[in-house]
Amino acid sequence: MSAALTAAPGAPGATDPAGPEVLHVESQVAQLRLEDPGRKGPEASEENVASSAQSRAVPADAGPSLTRSVPPLAQAALSVPASPPDYLQVHLQEPAGQEERQESVPSADPVFQVPISKAVQLTTNDAVKTTLLMELDISKTDFSYQPGDAFNIICPNSDSEVQSLLQRLQLTDKREHRVLLEIKADTKKRGTALSSCFFCVLGPAGRR
Repeated sequence: MSAALTAAPGAPGATDPAGPEVLHVESQVAQLRLEDPGRKGPEASEENVASSAQSRAVPADAGPSLTRSVPPLAQAALSVPASPPDYLQVHLQEPAGQEERQESVPSADPVFQVPISKAVQLTTNDAVKTTLLMELDISKTDFSYQPGDAFNIICPNSDSEVQSLLQRLQLTDKREHRVLLEIKADTKKRGTALSSCFFCVLGPAGRR
């Protein structure tokens, strides 16, 4: 690398005596950013390649999950929308007590556990999303069902996916902490509101 870089004619700082020295420093900084801040040399590069290969290695029979997608969805052309402006503020509070942790998922109505008497797949095996026709046996419950009524199905989250998400967010040690959500006072997003789906991950969207 030369000791100084020549500024282009007419460029800002071309007549400034300190210009070449400043450009030289900026070039060095840019070069440092491209280099590994730790060890240098081919050994570090080989370790990085090996680490990347290990991180991509998954069991051949692994199914779809939060961290792994499978065909046909994995091969479909997807477009990701732009991230909206930040408008939520998250506060971690003290962990919930033992009694609160043992309570069931919050619900306005009683929660029943019933068996599945029948399940039929309505879509083909190569469909992007699988649709099932399911029949539930409610004969041994006090659930009063009338034609046209709707009910919610509560499914537990996979513990491995929850743990993976906590590790990604670096919140593994705060697994039992409660979360307080607030709208930022200086947000530029219009029509902000705390939707009910924010307070219960398993909560379905409300009907209109």
